Amino acid sequence: MGHVDDINVRTADDDTADDDTADDDATDDDTGDDDDTAPAEYTQVTAGWKHTCGLRTDQTIACWGGGLTGSDCTDPAWDCGQSTPPAGTFEAVHAGGAHTCAVKTDGTLACWGCDINGQSNPPSGEFVGVSAGDWYTCGIRSDGSVECWGDDSYGQATPPAQTFTSVFAGTYHTCGVLPDDSAQCWGYDSHGQTDVPQGTFSEVVPGWYFSCGLQPDQQLDCWGLQTAGPLSPPAGTFSQITVGWEHACALHTDGTIQCWGINSLGQLDAPQGTFTSLTSGGYYHHCGIQTDLSVACWGWNNDGQCNPP
Repeated sequence: MGHVDDINVRTADDDTADDDTADDDATDDDTGDDDDTAPAEYTQVTAGWKHTCGLRTDQTIACWGGGLTGSDCTDPAWDCGQSTPPAGTFEAVHAGGAHTCAVKTDGTLACWGCDINGQSNPPSGEFVGVSAGDWYTCGIRSDGSVECWGDDSYGQATPPAQTFTSVFAGTYHTCGVLPDDSAQCWGYDSHGQTDVPQGTFSEVVPGWYFSCGLQPDQQLDCWGLQTAGPLSPPAGTFSQITVGWEHACALHTDGTIQCWGINSLGQLDAPQGTFTSLTSGGYYHHCGIQTDLSVACWGWNNDGQCNPP
């Protein structure tokens, strides 16, 4: 955004200049290298298994990372096109295991990448939100109803007949927040990960065998597998939470990031500085949007998933 302001200032000076030299200097400024080296600006970033996607300020999508070259889309380690977004403008994007889905500006959905379970084959019609899980996807329609498609081995793609304000697809279970700020999860419940505690939430996200929620008082609560490190969230006030395989990260209200749980691949080593938002999703890596709208990532980076363009 700063580059736009600088160009406007130079243009104003050029308009009042009396000689051709000033015009030539302005032309040189406009064709300089500043914009080429400036980091891209994003309004949203989302992490999958080995890829990352971001929504730029011009509403186009950029993705990076991907996986091994090949066609074995039964394994999210392979590149199945999940990092090759379509052209067009979008309102939101969400990365899953080996596929990605986004809400277009006309409200319809576009998905790309692995489709062995139909997770990249969205229904027609308009949606206000979408969340890509491991092998399935869920979306919210304008009336608050949730529709899911793809793998339903554990009932994770069979939402209750309720209205929701948000929904988040995980590995084997899904969670959503209702209009009264209560939360509900469904799907695999081997360790109580779908047993939402009483109370109200502004956000609930499913992890591996656990779930975490952000309460209206900006405190965190997690439940599920007792041996999971993320079940002991830090104290403080937070504005956003994201979970990974056996860890979680949250954005403090002062803009700093704190992560906890298992740190096998540097997924807890969030950078210093202040951020405006965190990734939705992520397995062993996460990203955040900094105050200058650039993206910084940390954690597992074997396929460039932590190297934003």
